[in-house]
Amino acid sequence: MEKGKRKNVKLEVSVDLAPSDPKPDQKGVIYAFDSKNRLVGRKSLPSGKGGKVELSLSAELRQEKLRIIIGPELSEAVIHDQKCLAVKLPMGKRPEPPITPGMVLKKGGTEKRLRMSDRVMKTDMQVSADRFRLWGQCSCTVRGRLVKQVELPDGSIREMGVYQACIYIYEVDRVYYVIEQLPELELLRIRDELIEIFRQWPPDPFPPEPVPPDPWPPGPEPFRSEIPGIRAVKWALPQVHTALKEKKLAEFEPVFTSQSAVALRRELLARADKLIPYLCFMPHVYGFFDKDFITCTCTDSSGYFEREITYSCLDDKPDLYFTAHQCIGGNWVTLYDPGLRCHVHWNYACGSEVLLVTDEPGAILGVEENIDPPADVYTWVEPHGIGNANLHVINDDGTMDYTHNEQPIEGAPFGARLKFRMGKSNNIPNNEAYYYRLQYRQGTGGQWHESLEPVTRHYIHEEDGKITFPTVALGPKPVNGMHLYRFKPRKPKDLDSSLDEDMDQWPDETWFGSDLDAGYFNTVKFPGGIENAHGLYQIKIEVYDINGNIVNPYEANPKFEFIKPITKDSPNQATETDVTDVADRDDEGFIFNLVIDNRSCTAAIDLPLVDGELQSESECGFLTYETSDDVKISFTASHPGNHAIASFTLKRGSSNAAGGNMNLSWEEVASPSPGDSVSNGYTNDNDGDFHKTVGVATLLGPCTNAAFAERLHVYAKAFNGFHRIAWYDGRYYDASDLRAFALALDDSE
Repeated sequence: MEKGKRKNVKLEVSVDLAPSDPKPDQKGVIYAFDSKNRLVGRKSLPSGKGGKVELSLSAELRQEKLRIIIGPELSEAVIHDQKCLAVKLPMGKRPEPPITPGMVLKKGGTEKRLRMSDRVMKTDMQVSADRFRLWGQCSCTVRGRLVKQVELPDGSIREMGVYQACIYIYEVDRVYYVIEQLPELELLRIRDELIEIFRQWPPDPFPPEPVPPDPWPPGPEPFRSEIPGIRAVKWALPQVHTALKEKKLAEFEPVFTSQSAVALRRELLARADKLIPYLCFMPHVYGFFDKDFITCTCTDSSGYFEREITYSCLDDKPDLYFTAHQCIGGNWVTLYDPGLRCHVHWNYACGSEVLLVTDEPGAILGVEENIDPPADVYTWVEPHGIGNANLHVINDDGTMDYTHNEQPIEGAPFGARLKFRMGKSNNIPNNEAYYYRLQYRQGTGGQWHESLEPVTRHYIHEEDGKITFPTVALGPKPVNGMHLYRFKPRKPKDLDSSLDEDMDQWPDETWFGSDLDAGYFNTVKFPGGIENAHGLYQIKIEVYDINGNIVNPYEANPKFEFIKPITKDSPNQATETDVTDVADRDDEGFIFNLVIDNRSCTAAIDLPLVDGELQSESECGFLTYETSDDVKISFTASHPGNHAIASFTLKRGSSNAAGGNMNLSWEEVASPSPGDSVSNGYTNDNDGDFHKTVGVATLLGPCTNAAFAERLHVYAKAFNGFHRIAWYDGRYYDASDLRAFALALDDSE
């Protein structure tokens, strides 16, 4: 032994376990914590039974106050068997909090506090039968799915799974346990707020919304000021009686009428489970709840996760809380952590599926295996569509019908940067279907141009216990004077020979891949510029073999076949497909139409004409009239290709409308066909010149003189495969205008 080195101190504990024959799974451990609640020593009880146990502790703990707790065996290495991303991440992202006194006590621990006044100390501890029974652990399978809700072009919502996210699973304090610990004033506050909930909002059904508006409940201040007293409760009870069903009153009336904090705690403890639905309306209570990390697990390519946990067999079902995290662009991003309030899964039913929904824009999504190829087609390439719009929902003429803010838009062009998506069978790539080529042309006979924008795929790189998500390029790669893209191979190393066979792997995914885009078309940079690069375009896909020779899918006994979707995508069933038609073919390639238009709208409100004249003194905004005059309201809402919708409002004073209903809510800028009309009596001449003439009395209503405000907004129809385009790359596609004027009676005579 080194000179001057202090000897460890020893603590001998004689343990008396009340049960004489513990079950095999009831393994006991003695834990020692210092004054800062740090675990400084632990030792298992012999064979799970009582007896003498000796703890050897650091000499630095001499004279230290210790907390000695006997409880069930807890492990810090709760996620080592799960290849979860968080285990590998740096900067303390590994979700393994140390064992704390509270964790052991909640699992049935028995505590004794002492000071290590001598180098060797002895003490006795006894574990009651009630505490010991909590040591028994039962297993529970936790299942769930992490999704992001994506709006499809038809306005429907599709839930897409988030892949390779880390799900942290926490156990939340039991309501019974928290009620036992609450200060008296908090108990009285709970009682008061229960009365307010029942008096102001009878729960039938309960609750109508998962999260009530804040603050809830407001409550009358005089009533709140008397929270500690019973007088306010008696005052409120008659209203409670009228608002509640008899069974609800019977459940909680003993709580309302408790005469002391002791009695109130007893009544709340007796109704702990019945209290759970109402906790959502008591945000202050959640400050007393703790959550303890149990384990973590990873989502698959469809967003599903599953993990086995344990909980006390004699306890109620576990109360669980979840968070979700993902590595995005090298940063650890929280996707889901809404807070305990209203988001605890109380009494979780083992094996049931929980749904976690993230709204993180950058969440990396996976796509389920949702393509149903035609019968007897085993090797195929499926040009799927643009963004969330598959080829079935894109019109044959290359336009798109979709909804925006629940308003229909028909015949919309595409624009901005388009993301082309394409599927393939699992046996591609092979030597016969090794590359693909993307081209576009204006019209049906123009020059073909290659797509040259890089396409990449993320892969998992694991080194020195850390995981990162670099990318590797599919292309474009120069081959035989062309620019081709690789079909995604089975391993990243097949794309970059410098990568490692074992350390670099694709994420868990299906045929479509976690990175969905097969190519990009930045339509604002098409040859000719925005003012010329509009109208019908064709997109062409070709397949090449390993030597860069084009492969013909239309010959007899083809090496692969092009297929296309014939139903819209659905979250509940696979998209049906069929082989291509003659109209889809161009030599050995597959083609489809897109109408492109990135041009901006125009919006201009004209000065109203009074009795057909433009008044010269209109700079101040006052227009004089005589009672027999009429007023012409006119404005221009246009788009060079008529790909726009107009919305116009005219308001008088502080009212929401002027007389005569002068508004247009959602109107095509193109002039109507013969026999068709424009809403509210407007005329649309020359594609966007709107006007309507009414008597001045119609506009003025009850007023003699009045001020008016006009607002015009022109919405571009352009669509990028996900949503309408109002702005892109520093340019506004929409246009708007404002104008104000006033009508004043001409009293010059």
